[in-house]
Amino acid sequence: MTAVEISRLKAQINAITHLINNRDDFIHGLVGVIELYSNRAPQLGDWIPMETLIPTYNLSPIVMHLLESEISILARNNPHNAFEIANQLWGKNYFELKLLAITIISSLPVIQSKVIMQTLKTWIDTQEDKIITRTILEKASSLLQVKKLNEWILVIKTWLESEDIEKQRIGISAIQCLIKNGTYKNIPRIFKTIEPLIKNPPVPLHRELINVLCDLKDMSETETVSFLRSIIQSTQNSNSYLLIRRSITGFSSDTQADLRRLIENQ
Repeated sequence: MTAVEISRLKAQINAITHLINNRDDFIHGLVGVIELYSNRAPQLGDWIPMETLIPTYNLSPIVMHLLESEISILARNNPHNAFEIANQLWGKNYFELKLLAITIISSLPVIQSKVIMQTLKTWIDTQEDKIITRTILEKASSLLQVKKLNEWILVIKTWLESEDIEKQRIGISAIQCLIKNGTYKNIPRIFKTIEPLIKNPPVPLHRELINVLCDLKDMSETETVSFLRSIIQSTQNSNSYLLIRRSITGFSSDTQADLRRLIENQ
């Protein structure tokens, strides 16, 4: 898009902001703007959410980024109305509208943390589209402020503690998004959250858990080695030992030898 087109899009978005007190009119105006930039015949280089199960407007990355940016500001300044709008957008059967709903919820003030967490968890728990689930997790990790992330960890913990493998898989994905985003620096809290699964890892989740441990190594190798040592010394679970052996191939040869020796001596 040219500078003129971006300026025009900003003006079109600003033109509907005064409708924030009327949810139906605001959403009608928002959808109207989106349809103006919809690409029904996407070309190479267009942003397309691959494998999503619902229709998409195929907006360009620039248009989507600008919409998210402006909607995020609007949500912070008009939290009550924005929350109601987010719920209505979530009910629409278009990928971009759901994405904007996630952006709104994640941008609400810290004082609304409880309703933010409840809403995001409900949306994820009732979502069958894995692309949308992943998008919620990524958006939550990148948009939620640090104070909200402490509460987000508690939501993640409920998934990890579930007896449902798919719920556990969601929790693991959420942890990965949190680590890769880099905003959340409380690595001891992450270790504590995943510790039960590392001590007693379901076989179907080994690959995902190995990826998490590799991500944690990249975040802090020293702390990750210390964490793995504590796991080895506090469990007799052969599956846990197998998981650890498979996850340490990226460590130095000395560290690998040390951890393997520790396992053998248990």
